[in-house]
Amino acid sequence: MKVVGLITEYNPFHNGHKYHIEQAKKLTGADYAVVVMSGNYVQRGGPAIVDKYARTKMALSCGADLVFELPVTYATASAEFFALGAVNILDQLGFVDCLCFGSECGDVSLLTAIADILTDEPEEYKTLLQQYTKQGSSFPAARQQALADYIYSMDLPKEQLELLLDALVSPNNILGIEYIKAIKRLKSNIEPTTITRICSGYHETELTGRISSASSIRHYLHEASDLDELKDTIPEEAFPAFQHSYETFGPMVENAFSNLLYYKLLYLSKEELTTYLDVNEDIAARIQKLLPSFTTISEFVELLKTKNLTHTRINRILFHILLNIKKDLFTSKKEEFPIYLRLLGMRRASSFLLKNSSSNAKVPVITKLAAAKKLISEESYEHLQLELLSTTLYNQVRSTTAKEPIKDEYRHGVVIQ
Repeated sequence: MKVVGLITEYNPFHNGHKYHIEQAKKLTGADYAVVVMSGNYVQRGGPAIVDKYARTKMALSCGADLVFELPVTYATASAEFFALGAVNILDQLGFVDCLCFGSECGDVSLLTAIADILTDEPEEYKTLLQQYTKQGSSFPAARQQALADYIYSMDLPKEQLELLLDALVSPNNILGIEYIKAIKRLKSNIEPTTITRICSGYHETELTGRISSASSIRHYLHEASDLDELKDTIPEEAFPAFQHSYETFGPMVENAFSNLLYYKLLYLSKEELTTYLDVNEDIAARIQKLLPSFTTISEFVELLKTKNLTHTRINRILFHILLNIKKDLFTSKKEEFPIYLRLLGMRRASSFLLKNSSSNAKVPVITKLAAAKKLISEESYEHLQLELLSTTLYNQVRSTTAKEPIKDEYRHGVVIQ
């Protein structure tokens, strides 16, 4: 028996995701696919457009066997911590053989070469990184430029040099590099593999037929009044779960949280702001300076944005503040990071995998929240509590337009198909 792991957001699930599950099994020869999925908030900084249980149902209907929750503390973090949290879950399960992710280059050896540089951090690279950081570049920009300069200095054949440099600038390549880094950092035996992303680009905003990006689907939902055009982009077997969630609760958007965030920011001093993940003194000062001009989250992001402060990073920062995600959650003294294994859904035919987890997993799998505190460490329980509180907030915001009662986390239970 072979098991492949997938790290996802499914925001929302579409034909490209179904293709990924199918190709991941085919490429690796896996019999089963285990998914680690962001919950109700995602890495770009904001709420998922439909809730995690609807997205879990969609994934299970299209070939996923088990779906585990990526805690909100990791799901809304930088690419490094997003990857670290997700790979950690797959590794802790103890029965996942390989990880398959999409990338623009489709070459795992290329991405591994870059991951090796970032993991080993040669002195020349570290010097370049410090140089660009001191010049005022944001860390991602400084790292990209330092990597480019270091790769240039390696005296490689032109073709290989160009491939390496191209791999530095595409979002899925960058995330793939972080997955490989996480495998190395955790000393995991999971084998990384990749498939080439097809058709629609990561940031595409227009529907492009059967394989359209999640970004284009979200853009359509923000503008459209019906779902007709989406029937070609979302798998037929997954569409009912999506349709029910969308028509019952509507799409979730970041601006629905605007008043809540504004109220919280009014009470925070500059010093208190710097305790939140990703917030430094300069950003804290900028937030306080511009707060009188706050109208909505999206407009406040535009006000805060600078040359070295990207839209996505600001979004993440604001939701870290709103959801109370602080730096001290990631100050582990060891090369171990608090994590829990919470099952969101499974296929009945694959339930035996949980028996494997009970004998192979390094930490227990949570299937009933009431038992969680006794099963996991105190540090991991802090992450779980934030997940529960953030989901309560998500549900409270969408309850104003909901056409049916929303079950809380303790009453919902695992999705079984």
